Amino acid sequence: MRGQQSFIGIALLLAAAVAAAPAQLVQGVVEGIGFPHATGAVIREGQWLPVRVALQVQGSGVFTGELALEATDLDGDIVSYRQAQVTVAGGEGGPKRFWMYAVVNHAPDLPPHVELLDPSGTVVSRLPMPLQQQAVTALHANDLLVLDISAQRVTRLGLIDPSAIAGFAGEGTRPYYRGVIVASMPASEMPDRWLGLEAVDVIVWDRPSPEALSIAQRDALSAWVRAGGQLIIGIGDRWEALRRSDLADLLPLEGDGPIVQVRRLPVFMNRVLASPAPDAQFPDPIAVTTAQPRRDTTVTLGDAAPGTPALSLISMRYEGSGRVVAVAAGLQDLTSVPGVTPGRVFGLLLELNSYTPKFLEAQSRAAGFGDINQQYAYRPVVLPISFSTATAVRGFLAFIFVAAYILAATLGTWVFLLRRKLTAHCWPAFATVAIVASVLSLASVGALRGLSSGLQTFAVLDVDGETGLARGRVLFGYKSAVRDSVGMQLGGEPSFVRPLAAPPDLSSSYVTPERYVALPSQGRLQGVAMRATLKQFEGFWSGELKGRFLADLTANRRSGRLTPNSWLRNDFDFPIDGGVLLYIDPRLNDGAVGVPWRVAGWTQRYPLTEEVGGKLDLAEWPPAVNILAVPFGRILPGETAQQLGQAWYERVDNLYAGWSRRSNLLRSEMPDLPTLYDQQFGWAGTGLLPGMGGGSTGPRETLLLAATRNYYLHNSGRGQFDTVGRNFNLRGLPNVDISHWLMRGQAVLLCWSEQPAPVEVLRNGQRLRAGGGLAVYRLRVPLRYESSPP
Repeated sequence: MRGQQSFIGIALLLAAAVAAAPAQLVQGVVEGIGFPHATGAVIREGQWLPVRVALQVQGSGVFTGELALEATDLDGDIVSYRQAQVTVAGGEGGPKRFWMYAVVNHAPDLPPHVELLDPSGTVVSRLPMPLQQQAVTALHANDLLVLDISAQRVTRLGLIDPSAIAGFAGEGTRPYYRGVIVASMPASEMPDRWLGLEAVDVIVWDRPSPEALSIAQRDALSAWVRAGGQLIIGIGDRWEALRRSDLADLLPLEGDGPIVQVRRLPVFMNRVLASPAPDAQFPDPIAVTTAQPRRDTTVTLGDAAPGTPALSLISMRYEGSGRVVAVAAGLQDLTSVPGVTPGRVFGLLLELNSYTPKFLEAQSRAAGFGDINQQYAYRPVVLPISFSTATAVRGFLAFIFVAAYILAATLGTWVFLLRRKLTAHCWPAFATVAIVASVLSLASVGALRGLSSGLQTFAVLDVDGETGLARGRVLFGYKSAVRDSVGMQLGGEPSFVRPLAAPPDLSSSYVTPERYVALPSQGRLQGVAMRATLKQFEGFWSGELKGRFLADLTANRRSGRLTPNSWLRNDFDFPIDGGVLLYIDPRLNDGAVGVPWRVAGWTQRYPLTEEVGGKLDLAEWPPAVNILAVPFGRILPGETAQQLGQAWYERVDNLYAGWSRRSNLLRSEMPDLPTLYDQQFGWAGTGLLPGMGGGSTGPRETLLLAATRNYYLHNSGRGQFDTVGRNFNLRGLPNVDISHWLMRGQAVLLCWSEQPAPVEVLRNGQRLRAGGGLAVYRLRVPLRYESSPP
């Protein structure tokens, strides 16, 4: 007995030593989650969540393993998000930092720890999340997340984020179409992969130090911009460091750019001061670069300080789907002028649209009574990947088979035997029919399962029409006829794939969870359990389409219309089934600039005023009214669409003729060209249902509304600009807004095809061919002007 006890004691000691050894070898801590905010950390549900971990080895050993974080997917399956190839050596002089990325559908479901795994997959250590130190809050789906990575925070930027003092701005409290949330972190703590920045809409970097970023972080920042991010850089005295860095290719400016010291910037001050002040100046001289714009750059605000050459104060250039805005001075310096209004400064840079006082009052009143309704876009958008058509066909065929079987096995067989007076042989006959029917039933089941298998996609791709290069979001549903374990990924670089986010009600379809692994840094899923049921995923794909899309557009500044010789040509190998062309109303005139560079915040329309009862009515219009829309129909491969908008123009002319015969002519009732506002009103009424439940037809319309989200005013009726209707909620969906594309000198083309996009979806390394789906394509096309404004 004593020997047995000694043996047990030794075994327990050895087990304890083995268990303790890894903990002594490597130590770690979770340094941060999401993006730091005044109220805690902020994340977006259903999008990539960056988690920063620091590891250190005691002694001179080497640790190699993985970091893992578990969460559940849409179907209740458990996903282990892994950061592989984690290697830490002793004697490195301090902790080594790693980033990992995961997705949670609901902020309270964030796991309490990150697991550290050895090469065999055994848990070495569980590193607690810093939930006690900071609250983790999910952003509202409509919020604009601005990340300040400046070494010295741009203090007045925080003044446009009311959440720091009043909790996150919700319906009825935020002054803009979108809430603005300002987070901040040092540039050195920024994620090392672009997908870790997915939740961020805008990055602000004042007086940047490029050397603060690692090579991986610089590559991540560049890739994030190309994927649709907006980078705002306040240069000041940092031009020389920027132009010699790896970020130079992103910048809108170039050249030597000697630094000048100025006390006054009259054009800028006229734009941002709350009241005119001709002698306004900065408290101290500020540094401004004189670098000149690149060929593909748009100068959105020029200025000229006394004794200095013309300055490109605010300039912008596109890079892929995103853009970079360069401010020649430091942002902290520009906002130091007494009397400056931060909302006006950052309104120029962020293109914010403000509610009218009457609308804001009405919305606040509705919020006070709990009368704010939401239109959830999730279910319409995922409809194309839900296999609803195949399910209906399968059910119909199953019903036909059952009905035919019953008829054949009873009435048909009995009538056949009765006519031939063979009723004595009815039982053998019934048995023969049963055997044949069983064989047919097995074949039918196999055919039906095959019918319900395959791939369906819904792609939202940004395309360079001249080269055919495309990038964007892909939602896809995959069904397998048999139980299987598969790996899923998308082709192209950079790309990622992940489980589809849960709907707003967070419902789950299954009760028996399976497990699989997600490798975000490698862009793939492995071991996904297919149970002859639908699995839905989301990814980012980049690749090249076959062919090009060409355009030659001219707008008349007097009429606002496209000229008859304007055309669109589809040289892709798939049809364009319809679309809409958007451009700033060229009848607008912004002083010496002519057509304004942007219409965000532009609340007047041509004609600007209306005389009502002897007084000029200066009523404010939504900015979307100042964006003209030209719908067009199907364009087959190789076809050219001409006479763009002519049918619409004739309709407007006929309506105008009737209006002009009235005795009381009100300009607000004058028929005019179709606008983005008109389109949005139709999209919202067609593609969305109030509340969370139920399906909806209109995934295309819902997506088009999401693409122009920054200009969407949720008023209750056409033209009733000061009344509140149902708001548009993108919860569970990625940001696909491209409102920042709408600039002077170019048009934005939103078009669609009922043919699935040629996206490379790989199953176990083999490409799958989509059996159905939908594709929305977005392009920027140049626009010329002729004539003079009215």
